[in-house]
Amino acid sequence: VTVDHLKKVYPTKRGDLRAVDDTSFECKKGEIMGIVGESGCGKTTMARCIVGLEDYSAGTITFDDQDIGMVRKRSKEMRRKIQMVFQNPEATLNPQKTVEEIVTRPLALYNVVPNARRRQRAIELLESVNLTELYLSRYPHEISGGEKQRVGIARAFATEPELIILDEPISSLDVSVQAGVLNLLFDLQKKHHIAYIFIGHNLSVIRHLCNRVMIVYMGRLCEIGSPDELFEPPYHPYTEALLSAIPV
Repeated sequence: VTVDHLKKVYPTKRGDLRAVDDTSFECKKGEIMGIVGESGCGKTTMARCIVGLEDYSAGTITFDDQDIGMVRKRSKEMRRKIQMVFQNPEATLNPQKTVEEIVTRPLALYNVVPNARRRQRAIELLESVNLTELYLSRYPHEISGGEKQRVGIARAFATEPELIILDEPISSLDVSVQAGVLNLLFDLQKKHHIAYIFIGHNLSVIRHLCNRVMIVYMGRLCEIGSPDELFEPPYHPYTEALLSAIPV
């Protein structure tokens, strides 16, 4: 995916709020790109624009050399190729649907497999995130936070995407289950050779997981490079401030 001079402006009573301010970057096939910055710097807004949950004010986003367009004009095939795993699985899994219904919905929506194969495909997807067939009949309130996030990951992989945006996927989970979910994400990425955009604030995780990292400050790209380039002296002043302020 290529983001070129992306802008997202929210009008407020005090004037325009520039959530994303003229940002450009590229995430290549099979790459894990990290996005780091303090809360409110525009990381999630950027992600929502790429995945098609929000329109942007200016700029272009291209995928496979095609302009992906605004939300309403985006093709079904483009939506299938770009998926997202959200920060809070509690808020993004329908509490009135079973795990089977949650995981098979994208299979039906994008016609990934025939109807007769959907239950079996759901079982395979759950097994890929280390959950058994027994979870199919359960509702979100009947499973733990870590298990909910695994269901969210299975749902994202259901469409056979080429890019998954991970918006702080472990920050709402207990520390005891964070490593398991991270290892799972890493294994799935290697197996399917898809691209990740990993949004986070834990710099040790970002450094371990990502091929390249971009530092965002007040909606603007501050610095971009490999983890070794960014997190070894000499530091950019804002990167140094992040390193001193955020637990690593």
